[in-house]
Amino acid sequence: SFEGDTAIVLEMDGFYGLIGRDNQWHVPPIFGAIYRPALGEKNYLVGKVDKGKKKFIPYYEIVNSTGFAINSMKFDEVKHFKAGGAPVRQGDKWGYVNLDGQWLIQPQFEDVQAFTTSCVGAVKKDGLWGVVYKYPFNTAEYQWIVPPTWQSEPDMCNDAASTEIHAPFLHDALLI
Repeated sequence: SFEGDTAIVLEMDGFYGLIGRDNQWHVPPIFGAIYRPALGEKNYLVGKVDKGKKKFIPYYEIVNSTGFAINSMKFDEVKHFKAGGAPVRQGDKWGYVNLDGQWLIQPQFEDVQAFTTSCVGAVKKDGLWGVVYKYPFNTAEYQWIVPPTWQSEPDMCNDAASTEIHAPFLHDALLI
């Protein structure tokens, strides 16, 4: 589907690119993956590929709508982009980044889930899971809603359920 003048082509010979409403390639299909951001975002998280060898290069970066990297940040792994942030791994630590190439939360966790639409994310630290709230959103700060106390990963995929379950914690965190 199109957003403005650009759409993501799901696949062409096993590679991904961006094509415009004019049916011209804005970014040729040279990427192993493209993570489409929320509406209104100009940049994309992409997985690099050595097209000649059809081999995935094991890092991701943020590119603009013409396919050029917006900065030198590289990530080893990427999870689903949601609510203004993408979980990314550098080395053995996870954090969250926005598509302007700024850290929302520096890499410091063993594992993370994507933010819910309420900017709440489950994170694993010191072997235990907890829940953080990303606030204020334009800084690298966050607040613990539930400190790391759970042995098993919480199910925060369903925004309605997670908002309902964590609403009292979120309300208390916002009052502080």
